Amino acid sequence: MADENQMTVTIETASGHGTGGRLVASDGKTLPLRGITLSADACGGLARVVLEQRFQNPHAEALRVSYQVPLPVDGAVAGYVVHIGDRRIVGEVEPIEAARERFETSLLEGKSAALVEQTRPNLFNLEIGNIPPGVEVLTQLTGSEYFPGGMSQFEIKKNQFLVFEEGPSVDMTLQWATYRDAAEQSALSRIWGGIHPPIDDIPGRLIGIEIGQQAYAFAITYFGD
Repeated sequence: MADENQMTVTIETASGHGTGGRLVASDGKTLPLRGITLSADACGGLARVVLEQRFQNPHAEALRVSYQVPLPVDGAVAGYVVHIGDRRIVGEVEPIEAARERFETSLLEGKSAALVEQTRPNLFNLEIGNIPPGVEVLTQLTGSEYFPGGMSQFEIKKNQFLVFEEGPSVDMTLQWATYRDAAEQSALSRIWGGIHPPIDDIPGRLIGIEIGQQAYAFAITYFGD
């Protein structure tokens, strides 16, 4: 019997015809979308989603393509895998400049490579380079509100963390399951440390949400989608 919290949706194109989705190269050549699989595990209001997309290069030359994928603001990319023909590329987290340099170097060496960059809090840009002619591409992007592995932690050593006074009096380990948990504790720590009064906490967060939405809507009028 299937877990009631497990949801799997599969969309397949018929007879190899596209559904409108596509990867677009810098010269305008496109890789039509061949199929999509969306899998999600949801529990307690949180979700882990894996988006699979299949494209094929119908052109006579290798292509470099890019596309964008939106994710919830509370979520993050927890995994990225690209299959280019019989080659499997597994994403690794690196500083932006180092990742970009490694990507460009691989392309100059004639290798196939892929890169994911966050361009906005809820938007990620995916690039794939040196896709050989006639080869199918399968991308697997995992988005999750949980930290990778389901838990993140931060070690604090006795009397080696606070700047203006000694503390904490014992070694501590802070743990969070989700990115929201970490942000919540960050906000509360400023109250516990006497930096912000409690009366400013919740109202400040609510105002921040409203201002953030208005600022984003205003920016769209200048920069578009």
